[in-house]
Amino acid sequence: MENLTIKKILDDRYSYYLEAQKRGGFYWDEYFKSWVVFDHETINLILKDERFTAKRKSKYIEMFNIDDEYKKALNNFYSKWLMYMDGEEHIHLKRKIQKPISNINREVTQIADTSLNLITNSNIFLGDVDVINNIAIPFTNNFFASLFGINEDDYSNILNKAKDALKFLWVPSHNNEEAIKTITSINNTYSTISEIIENKRYSENRLLDLMIKEVGLNDDSLALIVNLIVDGHDPFLSSVKSYIYFHIKYKVRNIKNKQMVEETLRLECPFPLCARLSKEDLVVKSNKIQKGERVILFISSGNRDLKKYCPADTISELNSSEIQTFGVGVHYCIGATVTRQALLSLAKKMNNLEQLYEINILESKWEDSFGFRTLDKLKLKFIETSIV
Repeated sequence: MENLTIKKILDDRYSYYLEAQKRGGFYWDEYFKSWVVFDHETINLILKDERFTAKRKSKYIEMFNIDDEYKKALNNFYSKWLMYMDGEEHIHLKRKIQKPISNINREVTQIADTSLNLITNSNIFLGDVDVINNIAIPFTNNFFASLFGINEDDYSNILNKAKDALKFLWVPSHNNEEAIKTITSINNTYSTISEIIENKRYSENRLLDLMIKEVGLNDDSLALIVNLIVDGHDPFLSSVKSYIYFHIKYKVRNIKNKQMVEETLRLECPFPLCARLSKEDLVVKSNKIQKGERVILFISSGNRDLKKYCPADTISELNSSEIQTFGVGVHYCIGATVTRQALLSLAKKMNNLEQLYEINILESKWEDSFGFRTLDKLKLKFIETSIV
């Protein structure tokens, strides 16, 4: 049976959110066979509630008609994915990762500035510019390769090998053939990273080196390293594209860089939703949720809740409520500071470019696959206004 809720969301996501919020923002959806939540307050409440668990992949994996050894391989890998962990183990591993992340945070602005200078010094600003292929992707790949201390070819190779492993996280349904492809992707990603480490093709005191020093090298820590290297790429790239788009679209408002970054992250959340399972029978805002029932939290709807943001559907210097893009509570994204600092560097670079060029949007197109939303096309026209 076709899921009409997904169809309506993909037809017009933000109009659907508005209607859902008018319905109360929290109700049972028959097509999902799940509770769905659209309002900022309830999303915050549930994400901080220990009676809900993020451990939901194991139950899903058991549905596959594949050999037990394959199920074990999938469970072993995703059980070390931070977003699917809970309790003491999650706290312990997150603390271990937090130390190298905190250390590298001091270098983020310099790394981002260097990467941006490499891109913007390449004489690409002549007439019509394909922002995604000529700015956003090169900047993102160079930035992350430098952040981890590996070369760009190795970084791109890791991303390519991990493609099916990442797809497994966000595509709502799979067949057995795709499960096997996922396992192959996991094994190839392990092999690629292991080979880089064995041959010491990484720089000292960059993030990969700091991670190895902190968590060591075994099967569990390797899964954690894979998580850290590949999980942030797509949402970061999406945020870079969104920032450039909004910077040009709303340039007449003269909003300060920090607020412009925050509003971009609020308005276009790459991962629009997350989910939890109830660990027990409970009541949330008069709704009786049974043990094992799923709750889907549309964080990109919470980011546009009219009760929290005014205006909610556009960039504004007036909005100050905490955004939900990076999650809430114990699962708050450890890469949030990295993203914000890098986007601030991008904001300054865009300000500098506007001193040299008149910049206008020629074409833009959003791609929405329900579990991930990003700009699929963004073309700008650069007209030189001064000669340096």
